[in-house]
Amino acid sequence: MLFQSFLDDHQLTIVNAEAAKCQVLVDEQKWQQATNCWGNMENLITVETHGVSWYNILKKDGTDDWSSTALRSNRVMSPTQRLYNRFVAPQNLDSLSDYMDTVVRKKLGIIPTNVKFGAQAGDVFNYQEGDFMTPIWGTVDQLLKDGYNVVVYNGNEDLICNTMGTAAWVNRLTWDGANKFNSTTRHSFKTDSFPLAGYYKTYKNFQFWWILRAGHMRFGSST
Repeated sequence: MLFQSFLDDHQLTIVNAEAAKCQVLVDEQKWQQATNCWGNMENLITVETHGVSWYNILKKDGTDDWSSTALRSNRVMSPTQRLYNRFVAPQNLDSLSDYMDTVVRKKLGIIPTNVKFGAQAGDVFNYQEGDFMTPIWGTVDQLLKDGYNVVVYNGNEDLICNTMGTAAWVNRLTWDGANKFNSTTRHSFKTDSFPLAGYYKTYKNFQFWWILRAGHMRFGSST
């Protein structure tokens, strides 16, 4: 975040110190504690940046379409509860939930009336608390080795799943096409609205797309 001017050198030192604590917990495979550390670090960055949105760095937390739910409660919450409020709860209030609870419910005709789409999300999120900080690149590696097509894409304005972090785990892949992929030329692509919409690189069954002007959810800086 330093190169984007969200943190100065002093603030970066503070944030890196907290990140180092999280890294130790990951190295020791203390996954649940690492998840809590992640939650605390998010709060630290939010304070140091005066509320940058985790879904789109060009917006303030709570002003994009997805993070406002996290700001609606003033009660004391655990790191895991704060993570749920920020990243999961907003998605239970969108048009998909309405569609699932009306059109899909009627079409299937088997869903009990007391069951609502997304109502179980909190329980699932809490149950997976120990999974969030576990490395996933090994699974992607195996998919590539088994011949499955894998497409990775990242919005350059997304913070929670930032492009630098994604590129870091992509560089750890060891499938037989990894070296060739890394040396493959990166190409640009365009859309009707943007003559330079992003970049992509592809080799065999793996593609990596860098999407400009995109946040966590949408293209065009809307979220």
